[in-house]
Parts: sequence; C-alpha cells; structure tokens
Amino acid sequence: MKCTIKDIELNYKIIGKGHPILIIHGIEVDHRYMSESMEPVFHKTNNWKRIYIDLPGMGQTKAKDWICSPDHILEIIIGFIDKVIPNQHFAVADLSFGGYLARGICYHLFDRLTGLCLIVPSIHYNERSLPEMVAFEKDVDFFSDIPKKEKEGFEMLHAVQTKEKWEIYQKRILPGVQMADQTLLERVAGKPFTFSVDKLPQPFDKPTLILLGRYDVATGYKDAWDIYDNFPRGTFVVLDKAGHNLPIDQEALFNNLFSDWLDRTETAINIITIVQNN
Repeated sequence: MKCTIKDIELNYKIIGKGHPILIIHGIEVDHRYMSESMEPVFHKTNNWKRIYIDLPGMGQTKAKDWICSPDHILEIIIGFIDKVIPNQHFAVADLSFGGYLARGICYHLFDRLTGLCLIVPSIHYNERSLPEMVAFEKDVDFFSDIPKKEKEGFEMLHAVQTKEKWEIYQKRILPGVQMADQTLLERVAGKPFTFSVDKLPQPFDKPTLILLGRYDVATGYKDAWDIYDNFPRGTFVVLDKAGHNLPIDQEALFNNLFSDWLDRTETAINIITIVQNN
C-alpha cells in the first residue's frame, strides 16, 4: 500500500483488525525485519491492527533530497499517522533508530499513545556508552567459508553466531540493507532532533517495554536508564547473550516479553474504554 505525504510515497502494510499499532524499523533495514519478528506473536491475538511502514530511503519508500534530518522523517511519520489513523489512539513498537522516532511521536502525540515498545532504542546520538562485543556461540567452521565482507555486519550485531541465526539474518535483514539509500542515511545518521525529545509534558503512564541487549555495540544499554523516570509503567530488560539484533539473538525471550507488553497494553486500553463508556 502507498500513502503520499508531501512528495513522499510511503510504502506500508496493514495486517489484522483492532487497536492500531504503528511498527517502525531501524536504520537501513525495512518493514520485513519487524513483521517477520513480530507476526508470530500477533498470531496469538486478534485484537491488533498492525501497521508496518518503510521509512524514507528504505524498503520500497524512495528518498527525497530535502530529507536531511530525523526531524524531517518524524514530520513524514506524523503526517502518515494523521492520514491512516486520523484522530485515533494507537500504540507504537519500534527498533533502534525507530525507537528514537517513536519517542518523537510520544513527544508530539502524547495524548494519543496507548503504549510504547522500544527495542534496542537509540537514546543518544553523541557520547554513547557502548559495551564490548562478545560472541557466546559461534559456528567457526560454518563461518570460515563465508567471505569476510558478507559476514562482518552479522558478526558486529549478533552475540549468538550460529548457522540458524545467519539464515534468519539473511532473510529478515539483508534484503533491506541491500535496498537502502546510503546517500540519505549519510545525511540523517548521527543527527539529533532539534528539540529535547525526552522532555515530556509529564511521565508517560501507559504500558511500556524497553528491551536492551547486554552486548549491543550499536546503541548500548546503559544510556536507556537516562529516560527511566519518563516511564513509570516501564519494564526495562537487559538481555544476556543479545546484541543489537536482539529479536534474533534471543527470539524466545523476545516473543514472551513482547507478548506480555501486548497483554498489558490491551488491559489498559480496555480499562480506558470502560471508563469512557460509563
């Protein structure tokens, strides 16, 4: 599906019916990473309308030269929200750079959000606190036959380096990486918002999940505690044996924690609905 915002044709996909949830991928990949990681969990419930998007310059959404900062991408996303789910409450789930954008949505559309899930989120763009990478499982014989250039991204982002994880990485991540507009990414990467994204009008008191990889060398985990007080209903989890591609490294734990957040959010939405109806 396509939605035109200014001169950008955003590619998106909707699955299911129910309460809207906007799902935002990270830098360089596309919506397939998110849908293939999350749909097994959503298949257990019929209560969610999943809205997967391709960010500008990624997947099937083309870039434009005027997009030079996260502010521009956030402006496009908010325009998309106002067209596809106008005047509706919704939840947001995201990953990495998508987590930075999601906090921008929370800042601007605070009263419409019913829940927030931040997976290995980008917290700071400068002076990140990053751990050393550790590979806890590695199939040395298998990876010895793979060219260095092909496997270096995988090795940097995964704490579990097995043939199984490599095959998932090739299916969910590499296709998006190969399509990404590197020129746009260079213009946007490393730039912060022009506003203080974490200075909310008040703490966000809706169900929140922040999932962090103990060995995530891209966004780290320690910086997330800087926003701890913004989320009084937040579950903060740092997973062992997990790098930046946490949903793949620790798939079973990810599924359980994501499912728990969905349950908590559904309960909160139902309570709000009952109160409003009375």
